[in-house]
Amino acid sequence: DGWRLCAPAEAGPARDLFVEPPEGWWVSAAPAPTEAGHDCFRLTLRQAPKDAAPPVPLRLTMTGGAGPVETTVEAPALR
Repeated sequence: DGWRLCAPAEAGPARDLFVEPPEGWWVSAAPAPTEAGHDCFRLTLRQAPKDAAPPVPLRLTMTGGAGPVETTVEAPALR
C-alpha cells in the first residue's frame, strides 16, 4: 500500500525524493512513471506502529531539478 507523489518537471539534474516519517513508521520512495510535465514517485508504506493508521505526517525532501525543496505533507488513509 502507498501513495503517488508528482511535482512539476524542472530542468536540471534528475530528481530524487527522501522521506522522513515519524518514529515507528517506515516509508520508502522510488521513481514512478512520469506524467506529462511531471516527475513522479511511488511512496510505499513498509511499516507502521501497532494500532496506528494513516493519515501520517511525512517530511519530504526532493532534490534535483532547479534545486532542493523541503515540505511536510499529511499522507491520507490508504484505500
